[in-house]
Amino acid sequence: DIDKTEIQLDGSYLVCVGDGDIMLHDGTAYSFLTSDGNNSSPDLSGGNVAFVKNDGSDTEIYYSIGGATPVQLTTNSTDDHSPVISGTNIAWFSDVSGTDQVMFFDGSTITQVTNNSLSKDDLCISGDKVYFEQGGYPGIQVWEYDHARSVLLNDGFESGTTGGWTKTGGGSKFQYSTNNANPIEGSYSLRGRITGGTDKSGKIELTVSTTGYENIVLALDLEQSGFDYTGPQNQVDYLKVSYSVDGGSTWSLITEDPSPYLTKEINALLPASANDGSVKVQISIRADNGDYFQVDNVYVTGEAL
Repeated sequence: DIDKTEIQLDGSYLVCVGDGDIMLHDGTAYSFLTSDGNNSSPDLSGGNVAFVKNDGSDTEIYYSIGGATPVQLTTNSTDDHSPVISGTNIAWFSDVSGTDQVMFFDGSTITQVTNNSLSKDDLCISGDKVYFEQGGYPGIQVWEYDHARSVLLNDGFESGTTGGWTKTGGGSKFQYSTNNANPIEGSYSLRGRITGGTDKSGKIELTVSTTGYENIVLALDLEQSGFDYTGPQNQVDYLKVSYSVDGGSTWSLITEDPSPYLTKEINALLPASANDGSVKVQISIRADNGDYFQVDNVYVTGEAL
């Protein structure tokens, strides 16, 4: 008898590890998918299996479709681990430069889903969608990646640069830069700050191409600190997020909030006028000396036309 561990069930199929090898039961009998004793972490979808093999220098992802001879999916010098499979779609973690990143395989192409320094856990998959935890306590969030949607922009500012954001309003009393002191998440956020005076304003903008895409979704994390409901000049402080589909001639408001302290996630489906062209995103502030906002995890997706 072989001791069987890491058992997974799906319908009439069962996969497990027996003496370091992957065993698949099709409802009638067991078959061995491997025979070298260096395999672990199987996941099952019908008769399809993804698993990890230790090649002596690191761990790689393999898969078998319908009990066929396993195919090596990854060939790199980093540890690939924790695969999950749905149909022929596979997701897993890959240790890139000391940090796990989420990877996705659609049966033909490997896509790196994440590129940040945040910790990740609890990876799961359903069809084209992948879900995982990201961040550290108390900032753990559940993230969704939808492979059916294309990523047009993904910036968590972890490079320490401001990306494509530019200052378009405000004088010398409004400054913006990346910030690594108490960022929203990870090592950096983008921060805009009033550096003197009262009821001062400023704006930053970003342009994203949507050519060839529709059903555009804008998502970002936003934080504001120190705002007054009524400033010294009897003006209400504000932080606004807006978008423009005509190059900045007109702007449509997504959110506005004068709360003194606030952290929130924004997820907005833009109208059809944002399709197949370009979108400008604007963050504008009116506040007093020392007040600031932070933005992080700017994520724009669309579906191919």
